[in-house]
Amino acid sequence: MLRLTAAGLRLIPGTEPLQSAFLAAIQLMTERERAIQPDPTKEVLAHVDSEDVKSRLWSHAGKAGGPPPSDLVLAAVGTLLANEPLRAWSGLGTRAGGGWQMRLLTGLGGIRAMRGVESIDEYVERILQLLTPAPNPTPPRPVGHMDLPQAIDYLDVVWKLKTGQRLFAGLHMANCARLAQPCASEEEFNPAMSALAEVFACVVPIGRMSPPRTGALSALKDALPEGLAFEGKGRIKDSIDTLRKVVVIRNGQQHGDAKSKAVTAYRDLGISYPPYDPGHTWTALVIIAQGAVDAIREEIQAGLPDWSPPTNTT
Repeated sequence: MLRLTAAGLRLIPGTEPLQSAFLAAIQLMTERERAIQPDPTKEVLAHVDSEDVKSRLWSHAGKAGGPPPSDLVLAAVGTLLANEPLRAWSGLGTRAGGGWQMRLLTGLGGIRAMRGVESIDEYVERILQLLTPAPNPTPPRPVGHMDLPQAIDYLDVVWKLKTGQRLFAGLHMANCARLAQPCASEEEFNPAMSALAEVFACVVPIGRMSPPRTGALSALKDALPEGLAFEGKGRIKDSIDTLRKVVVIRNGQQHGDAKSKAVTAYRDLGISYPPYDPGHTWTALVIIAQGAVDAIREEIQAGLPDWSPPTNTT
């Protein structure tokens, strides 16, 4: 047996009074849900019944000068609500005179999603959004273990061509080697993040002979090479900020007072928190860090003078 829902109702000519009554019921439900005052000692219930809808429609009819709703229309609203796929309410039975009463199931959030609905079409659109399964997250692209170390090395070479000095100084081989190792557990994730942060702590801003004791990336952002395009400088600064957020995530592992900043950094980088899958999280961070390193290198490389092989004059 097929049951009529609001999605089908809107396609049937002559059902405008029933559509208006149904919409009024939905709007009443959102108002009742919003007015709930939570009580930690008991369950707070909210209800909407046919008399509530009748009063709302009587008020609208009086203002518009139209006919009041019939009892048949009101009864049909209850049937529609019972047939709707969104289980944000449940029927509690009938009232005297053939009326009905619905209890709101506030814990499901479906009623809240209907706030501001002004038409049946809009209601159906939101129902489809609620019932459409979320897409499966796209797995990160395959990452070679040497991709990030090689990107860092490539940047270091290009930086020296541009500035005459290396970008990194005092790198520990153990940290570089750790970036090339797999990461599949919490025990591996924490030292991997520490190694990544230590590598970026070794950057040497222009005008210095060694990395600053703290804030190396911040100092680098404030001292970029000359001769870069305006857009290039902006891209480099954005990439440095990305790397700083990666470091903030590592600091949140080491220092309790930095955890709130780490949570924000996860969000800004588009990585779920908490990191339930250390391997997935590490791969995502490696991709982000490599992308930032590559962006810096590309803009520095674009600022190099054009080179062409010498002409053979013999």
